[in-house]
Parts: sequence; C-alpha cells; structure tokens
Amino acid sequence: TEGGHSYLVTFLGIAGNVDNLIPHYSNLTGTNAVVKVIEKTIGSLALGSELKLSYESPIYCSQSQVKQLECGSPITKYTTEIGVSPEGLSPINVSPALYDVQVIRTAADSLYDEIYFLNRHVTGFFQIGYGDSITGPISADASALDMRDAIESLPDINTVFVTRTYSSEKLSTCLVNGARGVMTLTCASDSCTCFTDNFKAGDILRVGGYWYKVYETYDVNDATATTTLPLAKVTDASVQVAFEGDDVITNEPLYIWAHGYDWSVTFLSVNSNEAIKSFYSPVARGLNPSDSTLSIRTADCIDCLYLKGLTVWTDYHIKIYAHNEMGKGIYSSLIFAPKEIPGAPASLIVEAVSGTSLLALFTPPAAVGGGNDAITSYTVEWDINDSFNTTSPTPSCSTVGYGSCEVTGSAISVVPPYKFYINNLNIDTRYYVRIAARNSISAQSIDPTGEIPDNTRWSIGYQTTANQRPSAPVSVTTIVADKTNVQVIITPPVSDGGVPITQYFIEWDSSSG
Repeated sequence: TEGGHSYLVTFLGIAGNVDNLIPHYSNLTGTNAVVKVIEKTIGSLALGSELKLSYESPIYCSQSQVKQLECGSPITKYTTEIGVSPEGLSPINVSPALYDVQVIRTAADSLYDEIYFLNRHVTGFFQIGYGDSITGPISADASALDMRDAIESLPDINTVFVTRTYSSEKLSTCLVNGARGVMTLTCASDSCTCFTDNFKAGDILRVGGYWYKVYETYDVNDATATTTLPLAKVTDASVQVAFEGDDVITNEPLYIWAHGYDWSVTFLSVNSNEAIKSFYSPVARGLNPSDSTLSIRTADCIDCLYLKGLTVWTDYHIKIYAHNEMGKGIYSSLIFAPKEIPGAPASLIVEAVSGTSLLALFTPPAAVGGGNDAITSYTVEWDINDSFNTTSPTPSCSTVGYGSCEVTGSAISVVPPYKFYINNLNIDTRYYVRIAARNSISAQSIDPTGEIPDNTRWSIGYQTTANQRPSAPVSVTTIVADKTNVQVIITPPVSDGGVPITQYFIEWDSSSG
C-alpha cells in the first residue's frame, strides 16, 4: 500500500506462542490509514511430543465459477482427528476458516496442452462481491494494483494488500528431489513418468515456493527426460538457473501453471467489527476459454496447527476434514510419528592419559524410550575454548589441538561406559570436551540470532593434559619353560603415559593372595 512499511518482529526471550501485538494508530494520517498485525509463525516449545500440521485449502469451495460437481460453498471450519489406530480416531481440534487472507484464482484445463511459447492464459473479465456489493468488471490480466483498486471500491472494505502470481495445479504423481545451487530436479516418485507426461520445454512450474520454466533443451524423448528436469528463468526458458529454495528438498510436490493467476488479498481494514467474510463472484460467462474457472479460497495453512501431548516415536493416524454449509467433506489423511533428538549423555568423565592425549568415558542418556532408544552415533568435540569456536581449519578427528569426531559402530556396541581417546594435544593445557548423542533427527535451529547454533543436548567436561604413569599392560600370559622356569609374555599398555616405558615390575608367588 502507498506510503506504508512492513516490519517482521521476532520474539527472542519468550518461550512458546505469543499473543499478537495490539496496534494503536489513531494519530496516522492519510485515507484509510491502518496498522495490521498478522501472525507469521506460530510459536511453540519445539517438544518431541508435538506435531505441527500444514494443509492446502480446497480450491473450489467458493460461490463462483468453479468446476462442475466441485464443492461450490465457502469453508466454515476444519476438524482434525487423531489416534494410534485408523479406527476410533478422536477429534482433537476444530479450527474456524479465517478469511483475513483470500486467494482469487483463475485457471483453465483446456490450455494445458498448448504450445508453451503461445503463452495462452485465461482472458476476459470477472467480478468480485463482498457483502451486498459487487465490483465492476475486473480484467483476467489485472495487476495487483488493479485488483486492489477494484476491491477497495466496495463500500464495506477500506484497505487491502494484494499480490499476484501464477495460479498452479498440484501434480499428485510428481515428487522431486533437489538442492540449492543445482540446476536440475530429479524424480522421487515411484513411477518416474511425471516429467514426460506433464512437461515440455518452456512450461512454467513451481517447486519449493519458487517459479521456473523448463529449460529450452529439455526433450521428452531423451534418455534422461523421465528422471531429470532442467530449470530456467520463469521469464526466459533459454537462461538456465539453479534451484534457489532450501538447501535440500526431498519428496517435494511439483506444481504446474494452471494458465491463470492467483491474487492474494490480505484484509487490513473493513467497516465492521464482524469476522471477515468470504468473497464471492457472480457466475457470469465473461472468461475465456469456456472451461475457465474462478475460485476463491482461504490461504493455505503453513505450520498453523500444533498437536500436543503425544507419545514420542509413536505412529499416529491423522485426518483433516473441511466443512461448509453442506456438512463435512472427504478427509485428507497421513500417518506420522512425533520424534525428537536424544538427551545428553548421562555422564562424562575426562581423564588425562598423557601430555598429548585424553580419554573420554561416557554413558548413554539416562531416560529410556523415545529418541534415546534410536541412537546411531555420538559426536565428540574438544577445544581449548569452552565456546568450542575454533573452526579453521575445519575440526576433524585429526586436527591438532581441537577437533570433532563421530563415534559409531563397534565402539558403542559394548557395555558402557564408552571410551574415546583424544590425541594430538598440547601438554599442560586445559581442554574442554563435549559429547552429544545422535539419531535420525537432525538438530534444529532455535535461536534467530544464531548465538545458540541449535538444540543439540551436550554433556560437557574438561581436563588438563599431563604425563601419567603407564596404564596397566593389556594382558599377561605365562608359558612353562622347564620344571623350574616360566616364560612371561607381556602385551604393552595402551598408553605409556606420555613417557617411554623403561621397565616392567613383575611379582610372583605361589598364592594369589
């Protein structure tokens, strides 16, 4: 909106969800000046006993020119059911449908097979209604500003914020893998024909929240066409680009352009204290081609619902229903288990073995169950700083004076305490040692400032290197040499204590006492 600003406020010192700020803006000047507070991310305690849910709003649930035999009435609420078995699920949450953000969408199935460079899309006009009022004709090519002007002309609406992007259709059979900086997507679906079935060079697609075109060299007859999809700029199929989303995506859904637009309308001010109502559109044949649709939906739920008090590492069956004035619709379902990283090792003892090495003795986390039953390795780090901030060169098992190493396999298959020797140290120096258990769940970032890197649960100890007495010989065996002599065979100690062994002291007696 004109002359306005957006501010993103992140609460650093408050745990869990925070009530929305309350704006006071009576001193602002300008027509329909307003301050709106919108929750961007729902806060949580990031517990392993919770699940966060996201879901996409039904596309065709609106009073408008939707597909035949599809919904046709606005969503009123969502119901979530959960249980440890498919039978007898219990309702756990009822969420009203919130229309503070609404998406107006145009699309046409008949345009999917068009040659891409014709760039055909829905044309014509439509109207939007709110309450008892209806806008004038709105072009199917309307910009975000055009749409905003049309909506703000309605008497019950003061101020809205509008953005425009391509409309999309989710390809249910297409799942992809990718990584930031890589110029192709790879198929992750059970049947890798979704690329060749749905795309040709120049087609527009969305993945990970970003829009691209299929690179101009893509050929459905090529040997790699079913498994690899090259990306190009959304404005120019001849310019190859890399994926710019998350560092790594796996089993990510793929969306194809629906040959129309999405206008996202955020309500900032209306002339009523009532809840925001759904838009509607008179069903008029002002759009081309004849199968064009106009639908209106609420914004998708992105991490908007938390299910709490669950048992860690237990599979739960979850169903979500949408409701409208006709009742409850068909559910969407999934099976998922809340998971968490392991607890900190129950004990850590650091002993000086010599002037250049230490021995870390540690035991598994004390609690039984959950993430503590799925430990696959332990991370051991050491440094002369208790902040463990020596990072150049990159810490490893063999860096001198500091390091980081993973302990796996047979080393943690024995009866605890587990042992780890830290070498390449300097004599008479205090070293800090920390150890964390790992499982299949990666540690998560919990501090927006980055001061705390993640939520890894460490056990921490320290010790000063110093030369020691040798450790005990590994083993001693005897062999009879003759009737008055035996031969003693000594396996040397694991550690000489930092000083070469000069002699062995041997005692013998006819009695072990």
